[in-house]
Amino acid sequence: MGSKKVIVIGIDGGSFNVLNSFINDGIMPNLEKIMKESSFGELDTYIEGPGQGWVSFVTGKSPTKHGIYYWSLARGVNSDSIKDKNIWEILGENGLKCGVVNLSYTFPPKPINGFMISGLGAGLEPSSDVIFSYPKSLIKEVTSYCGGYIWGCQYVDGTMKNYENLLRKIIKMTEYRVKACDYLLKKYEPDFFTVVFRGADLIQHAFWHYLDPAYSKYYEKGPINNLINSYYSMLDDYIGKIWQRYSNAVKFIISDHGFCGVKKIVNINEYLSQQGFLIKNISMKSKVSNKYFLKIKKKVKPVYDQIFSKYKFFRELNKIRKKRMNKIDVAIDWQKTLVYLNSYGTDGLYFNKAIINRCDFNKLKDDIYKRLINLKDDKTGDSVFKKVYFKEEMIVDKFYDYVPDIIWEVNEGFIIMPDISLERNEVFESIEEIDIRFWTGDHKRYGIFITGGDGIKSGYSVKEIKIIDLFPTILNIFNIPVPDDINGKILKEIFE
Repeated sequence: MGSKKVIVIGIDGGSFNVLNSFINDGIMPNLEKIMKESSFGELDTYIEGPGQGWVSFVTGKSPTKHGIYYWSLARGVNSDSIKDKNIWEILGENGLKCGVVNLSYTFPPKPINGFMISGLGAGLEPSSDVIFSYPKSLIKEVTSYCGGYIWGCQYVDGTMKNYENLLRKIIKMTEYRVKACDYLLKKYEPDFFTVVFRGADLIQHAFWHYLDPAYSKYYEKGPINNLINSYYSMLDDYIGKIWQRYSNAVKFIISDHGFCGVKKIVNINEYLSQQGFLIKNISMKSKVSNKYFLKIKKKVKPVYDQIFSKYKFFRELNKIRKKRMNKIDVAIDWQKTLVYLNSYGTDGLYFNKAIINRCDFNKLKDDIYKRLINLKDDKTGDSVFKKVYFKEEMIVDKFYDYVPDIIWEVNEGFIIMPDISLERNEVFESIEEIDIRFWTGDHKRYGIFITGGDGIKSGYSVKEIKIIDLFPTILNIFNIPVPDDINGKILKEIFE
């Protein structure tokens, strides 16, 4: 079963419901051909709760072991937070050369038997005093060869021209990445190589209403659609070249989650307020600071990401700001509030440690669990949460301060937001009733799994695949023993 090479192409947020539509429209002919000649199936990315998919992939472990739940970059989680040995470390110890490009949680980059260019978490623009690659000089070399390099793209909120420019930058980012991968594969000839393309995730969040004909505000034609088609066509072309060029290698195409349309925004802090768990600060001072701070933040953030993030002084200043952000962003009375969702993200709730000892904690947990699991859409009666977990029930091997106290799995069609207003009290906001120009798509549990090449079954539909299964399967391809402490299993059924 041994193979000279294993190549893993990550499509961040890749989802069959989207890719199949591009296949049917003739935009991704290479992917259509590959699927007919490969093994494929939906990839379960939630292992004992909604953990960070890419970390589960590279460690072969569930978040109860690696400790990183969902998107925690804003709380300072990075490569230093991953204590488990990852796939390229084990391969490197066995004399295999590895290459890693644009994988989340690889910043700051660590020494590797091969090369690495950091991914999500490294910032949006290069900075002279920050190390983005291993070897250190590699990013300068790649940038010079490619004519540039873009780590990420800043979402916009404005005119149609802004949105078109965003898509053009995503396309340019992908062009640089494709060119960099071609260069690195030829120069280093790694035994194991993985790259993640983030464009699909960005596009599906911001432009779902251009992708899904069933969506209530679907736009079928126009410049935006043409640019989206161009992106997926470019991605398809690169995948086709990899499949053809490395015909004897085992290739995988995977994603860290799938995607679905957002029908309702759930302002969870408003719900907590109505249920008595969160108390609003109704003083005039909070009302003014909350209102104008958010407006200022919206204007300043793009400038920081593109200019000031290059300088160490401003990055350190931003860290101090983030530590205070919870108490500035939302109008909350912190002397009385028991539970809240902070402004870092949408992954779970936190208990207010300062006052939690004043109440019966077990009773509070029971109460909040019932209120969350019973929260239903005010119009349709659909449940918002599929599952609700408590941190102490989930973290087995590690316990990190940045893990939310309450973690949830959200049913499709809902997106949880931390917004809270001193003037309004809406828990649910319908996409159909508001003028939304952004974030019409969001993550869902099942992503994509496609594999082909040397010794792989052709046209085989695989069932019940988990993202943690890639780790032991890749080790097995290289005839390397699988560690006993991982959660994944070898996908023996994909091989002839």
